[in-house]
Amino acid sequence: MGLPDGTSRLLWSILLAIFIISDAFTLTGFARERLYREFEGVSALFLQLAFTGIIINVLL
Repeated sequence: MGLPDGTSRLLWSILLAIFIISDAFTLTGFARERLYREFEGVSALFLQLAFTGIIINVLL
């Protein structure tokens, strides 16, 4: 990205935190049965987990 390593790592870490929080809210919605369309919730969860995995891979 053309940024210093520290800045790039910080941005990736912030993005990872956002996705982890998003995953937690999705799982909470499943637990409380507040997701209106379960298929959409599962699809969103898989996408969030995939992006979280990619970000973790970049950070490591």
